[in-house]
Amino acid sequence: MRRAAVAVVATALAAAALAACGKEVPLPETPPFPDRWGTTRGDEPTDAAEKRVRRERLANLAGPDAAVLILSAAESPGFTGATQNCDFTYVSPFDARGAAVLVALAPGANPADKATLDDRLYLPAKNPAGELWTGPVAGPGDATKKAALVAAAPPAAALAADLAEMMKTKKTLFVSAGGPADGARLVGPLVAALRERFPGTWIRNVDAPGSGAEDLAESIRRALPAGAERGGDPAALVKTIPAIAVKSAARLTSEMRETKSAIEIARIRAACAATVIGMKDALRAAKPGMLEMQVAAIVELRCRLLGCARQAYPSIVGAGPDSCVLHYAANTRAIGADDVVVMDIGGEYSGYASDVTRTFPANGHFSDEAARVYDAVLAAQEAGIARVKPGATLRDVHAAAAAVLKERGLIQYFPHGTSHSVGLDVHDPWRADAPLAAGAVITVEPGVYIKEKGLGVRIEDTVLVTANGCEVLSAGVPKTRDAIEKLMDEEPPFPVRTR
Repeated sequence: MRRAAVAVVATALAAAALAACGKEVPLPETPPFPDRWGTTRGDEPTDAAEKRVRRERLANLAGPDAAVLILSAAESPGFTGATQNCDFTYVSPFDARGAAVLVALAPGANPADKATLDDRLYLPAKNPAGELWTGPVAGPGDATKKAALVAAAPPAAALAADLAEMMKTKKTLFVSAGGPADGARLVGPLVAALRERFPGTWIRNVDAPGSGAEDLAESIRRALPAGAERGGDPAALVKTIPAIAVKSAARLTSEMRETKSAIEIARIRAACAATVIGMKDALRAAKPGMLEMQVAAIVELRCRLLGCARQAYPSIVGAGPDSCVLHYAANTRAIGADDVVVMDIGGEYSGYASDVTRTFPANGHFSDEAARVYDAVLAAQEAGIARVKPGATLRDVHAAAAAVLKERGLIQYFPHGTSHSVGLDVHDPWRADAPLAAGAVITVEPGVYIKEKGLGVRIEDTVLVTANGCEVLSAGVPKTRDAIEKLMDEEPPFPVRTR
C-alpha cells in the first residue's frame, strides 16, 4: 500500500476515534482502515518504497567497508510462531521466517548514487503443502524482487555463500538477529561458515548476537595459516592477520528507529486513538467484583473494533497488591471495593505500538492516602512531559519527574525509569543519552508502589516530540482525579458480569 494512502487512513482513524466521546463508538459504514485491518498477508509487501530508503540509509551508516545482515525470526513448528525481529520488519517489505536482508554499498559506490546499493532479500523456497495450513507467503525470485524493490531476491539457502563472497571486500559485518536465543542459533553457524571460507582471516565475533567468551590468543591462532608461528604476543599478531569483525547492528538500527517517519507517526496515533476509546469505556464499566481480565477485555475489544490487529504487549490490570507488580499480566484477581487499580494497556496498529497507563479507584472515589500518592505521581508526570523537547535526553525527563517525587517524600517507591521509546516494539531501541529530536515517540510514566499498603500508582502517556516541544498522543484519557471520578460515574457501555 502506498505511503500516502496508509497515512490518510491512519490519520482518519485517529481523528474519528478522538472525536468519539460518547459511551458507544459506532463503526462507520465504510471502515476507515485497510481491507486487512492494518495488517497484511505474507505474500503482500508493505511500504516497499519507504523501506528501500531505510536500507539505503542503513548501508550509508555502515559505510563502504561494511555489510549489514538482518535476520528474521527462525521458523518454528506448530501454531505459536516466533516473535519477529523488528529490525527485519523495519527494512523488509515482506514478513517471513527463516529469511534475511543483506545490505551493503557496492565496491567503489558513491553514496549519492542509489543504483550502487546492493540489497538482497533472502526468502525460504515456496512450500505449497505448508501454505495450505498457514496461507501464501512470498518466495525468492523476480516477482519478489520487483515488489520489494530490492536488487535481488535469492533463496535463503544461498545466504552463506553470498555473504562470504560479499565479505571479500568488507572489513565489518553488522548483524541483527532479534532475541538472544535466535542470535545464538542463527549467527553462530554463519560465523563458523565464514571461518571455513576465510582460513587465513581472523573472523572475530565482537558483540553480535551469538557471541560467546572467546580467548583472544586462541582465536588469532586459529586464523593463522598452517605451519605459521604459533607463539608470540597476541596483540602483535593481530596486526599481521587480515580480520573481519562481526558486530551487533544495534547501534545502526537504533539510530534509525529513534526518529519516526510520517507514516510511522500516523500508525502510532491510530494505536493511541483506539486505546483511548477503550480505556474510557473501561473506566465507565469498572467496579468492585469485576475480574482484572474483564477490565482488560473492554479495552482490547475497542482496540480490535478500531483497527488494532493485536495488543502491543500483554495487557496489565493490577488491583490492590497486584498494582505494585510492574509487569503483572495474570489479570485473574477479583477487584476489591477498596482497591486502587493500575491499567496499563496499548493497542498495536499496523505493527506500531501505543503504551498508556491510568490508575483509578475501584469504587469510583480516591481515598485520602490514594489521593496523596496519585497527585504526587501526576505532578511528576507533568514535570516530565514539560521537559520533553528536542535536545533533551531521557535522563533529563527522568530527573524532572524524580525531583517531584523526592520533594513529596516518595522517591524510595519509584524503582524504574520514566521513559522509553515506542515504535515497532513497545520498548523500541534507544541509544543511551541520545538527544530527543522531532519525530521521536516516547513514554512518560512515573510510578509509586507502596507494597506494604498494596497501593500502586502509575500514570503513562505516549508522547510525540515536536519541533518546539511535544504532543501527548494519549491525552484523550482523563488523568486528574476529578475527571476520572466523573467518568466512572457515567453509565457503562454494556453490562459486565461480576462475582
